[in-house]
Amino acid sequence: MNDGGVVEQSFASGKLTYINDFGAVVGGIVARVSGGTVGSDVYWDEQSTGQTLGGPGISSSNGLTMAQMSNPASLAGWDFSPNGAWAMRSGATHPVLRSQLQPSVDTGNGAAL
Repeated sequence: MNDGGVVEQSFASGKLTYINDFGAVVGGIVARVSGGTVGSDVYWDEQSTGQTLGGPGISSSNGLTMAQMSNPASLAGWDFSPNGAWAMRSGATHPVLRSQLQPSVDTGNGAAL
């Protein structure tokens, strides 16, 4: 991350690989911070990313298991209220932005698509 940016209310769930100058694979959410900041409400899934460290300046306690990632209570500072930015689908392993949810469609026979 460069140029004074700010990362907040974000998460990583996919494989992240960055090899530093010493040949070590680093970063569960960011590999390098240069002139920016990473908020305390940034998380990564240790299981799906394969990383136990989040990167420079990120608390290792923000690395969560997949079970923790599926629990809104684990994501401190995130708004999961009915009008909040985040939602957790039933049975999902990771949150989604509420704007990504599709409204259900009533098929007329009591079932929803």
